[in-house]
Amino acid sequence: MLDTTKFSSAESFEILVEPEKKLFKELGNNSYTFLDILSEFIDNSIAAAYKGDLLKITIEIALSSKNNEKSYFIIRDTAKGIEKEQLAKAISPGGTSGGKTLNEHGFGMKSAIASLGNLVYLATKTENDEKARIIQEFNFGKLEVKTVDVDWYSGTEIYVSNLTDIVPKQQRNYTTSVIPYLGARYRRFLNEEKRKVRISLKLFDADSADNISEYELTKEFEIKPIKPVYLHPNTAANEPVLENILLKDQGWEAKLTFGYAPKEEQYSSMGLDKPKNYNPYYVSLSKQGLDIIKEDRVIKFHQLSEISLVNQQHNKYNYIRGEIDLIKGFSTSIQKNEIVPDSNYLNLLFRIREILSDGEKKYLDRKTFPGELPEKLLRDRLVKHFKERRIQPKKDVYPEFSVQGLGGYIDVYADGEVYELKTQDATALDAYQLFAYMDMGNVDNGFLLAPDKKPGCQPAIDHINKSHNKNITFVPLDEFPITHSPTEEEIEKYIGKPVNFLDIDIDEIDN
Repeated sequence: MLDTTKFSSAESFEILVEPEKKLFKELGNNSYTFLDILSEFIDNSIAAAYKGDLLKITIEIALSSKNNEKSYFIIRDTAKGIEKEQLAKAISPGGTSGGKTLNEHGFGMKSAIASLGNLVYLATKTENDEKARIIQEFNFGKLEVKTVDVDWYSGTEIYVSNLTDIVPKQQRNYTTSVIPYLGARYRRFLNEEKRKVRISLKLFDADSADNISEYELTKEFEIKPIKPVYLHPNTAANEPVLENILLKDQGWEAKLTFGYAPKEEQYSSMGLDKPKNYNPYYVSLSKQGLDIIKEDRVIKFHQLSEISLVNQQHNKYNYIRGEIDLIKGFSTSIQKNEIVPDSNYLNLLFRIREILSDGEKKYLDRKTFPGELPEKLLRDRLVKHFKERRIQPKKDVYPEFSVQGLGGYIDVYADGEVYELKTQDATALDAYQLFAYMDMGNVDNGFLLAPDKKPGCQPAIDHINKSHNKNITFVPLDEFPITHSPTEEEIEKYIGKPVNFLDIDIDEIDN
């Protein structure tokens, strides 16, 4: 290691570090998807929007299968435009970094253009300008800026030609990927009740004519908000189980929303259409988990194993969905498609793991119907199963079998055996309760049914079986076909009026 104290007295000379023009082209060598590219432009427009006004964003894409030089991309908005004094910074990579809005890094627009193709022009106009300012290249040093008359009040328009292969060529790619994911990513801005932004996208056939102005319009979309649909286990309503739970520590703040997706057959009972398989919230192995949101924009979709909330993807987690809303103290990567894994973010994920792995509620372990089904519903289903099953149906089956002298009853009596149901994990006391019923009722064989058993349960069962000449067996509840989601009739009969089974103390969670 050199002695740094000698640096101040050492001989020195100067070098000149000049920016290279090719840096603008190198910005195109990134990990963007086409959705990320569109998002960079949309983010810039949102960041420059007039507060309280509806921002309009129009995207035009012309595609050619014969001559790519005829292809183009245009995006225009009705935002504030770029002030003359800020124009150079807006072009310089990193020139507008350090902000707290969606365009926080100052690389997005330049990277997006470099990924798309060749810049034809950037035109921008503020409300105080008589004409729009035109830039036809991104470079360092002195640049020529032209001014032209336009028929718009303010805003920015970007024109890119000779599109790269990152731009989808098939219309179905827009229908099944680009459009729905834009709707999901910007759902908070597109919310029909509090709409802040209107985004339209037009596709043109560049092979239909020689003149650009005569290109045939083949498809036009207006981006609609796509929100996750939940099914609350007790209310059967479209609402999450945990909603906007505040989590914070020194220097950061976030909110957690967590819930479960409905099954396909449950959408109709909720008065909703089943989602298409390309919908961002269609239930599948690749779409399980929570969206990560910053500045009201989805940064990442479907994060679960990716952020170590579970060890690995598994289809038992397919119905998990929710949101992690990053409010303060978090940074995105330069390309805004990742969150920087600093101490704040890792601390947040640890807190979320603690909540979702709660020993009592076991949010992540829900496999079929999330939440505790009423015990009476499980009991009646078990009785029906015993009577109607094709293999070895039982004949003498009774629910709530009374045990004289104890003032209680056994959940199910079936052909000389008894079944005790628990909606929570079974404890040692549950095993001894079943033993008391069996002892007083003169029954030798008993079964303890529960989602799982706590550590002291099995030793208690073993002791009873050995010392009292009884045969108690623990059976996981889901080994019987009785844990599926309730029908509308069962909800009305067994659940009745909506009940919020969660009593969450937010202060306790924060502490």
